[in-house]
Amino acid sequence: MIFLIVLCTQREIYTLFNDDNVDNFLNIISYNDYSILASHMTIFCSQDDINLFQNVTRATVKTPKGTNVTVIDRTFLPNWSASEQLSINNEITSSYAVTIVGQPTKYYNCHSYAWYLSNAGNLYWMDNPSAYMSDGSYSKVTGIVAIGDKHYMNPTHSGIVSSISNSTVYIVSKWGEAGLYLGTTSQLPADYFYTHSPYNYTGSSQWR
Repeated sequence: MIFLIVLCTQREIYTLFNDDNVDNFLNIISYNDYSILASHMTIFCSQDDINLFQNVTRATVKTPKGTNVTVIDRTFLPNWSASEQLSINNEITSSYAVTIVGQPTKYYNCHSYAWYLSNAGNLYWMDNPSAYMSDGSYSKVTGIVAIGDKHYMNPTHSGIVSSISNSTVYIVSKWGEAGLYLGTTSQLPADYFYTHSPYNYTGSSQWR
């Protein structure tokens, strides 16, 4: 189930749905009150799910250069309980060689953490961080990668370079609605690197 939570809330998955249902899809998963037939990605909505859709609100944050970036305010959602957080972390760490840096939360995602606000007070989910790069707020690194650089996997994932050891780069990143984890990019879920639809990964770069 955790892999649906981590991956299905990514923009590259839920944008397969028609535009009118993108937020609906996102919040059915977020609310955790649903039935999913995983082999067909079919979602069965309860009335409670439908009622939640009315609470979806959008907000605007700004890049350092002042460009508006649309984000989703998901604070109306009931967050993970302590036992659910433990279960999510156990599943992640049993499958990947990563270190837990922050607890699972439904409120913010990898792009929001890396580009907007890199602490637990972040309450926004960001679909598209491209404005931070296109408006000159950050410049692409062409030389040696440094601690603090943004690691961008276009368009699937974002993280922050945390340490470098023997030329191995370690990043901290938020995994969907799961937690913050420290590890190498080789320890990210393989789907982040999938070059065909629905992920359409086109390569990685660093920005500062």
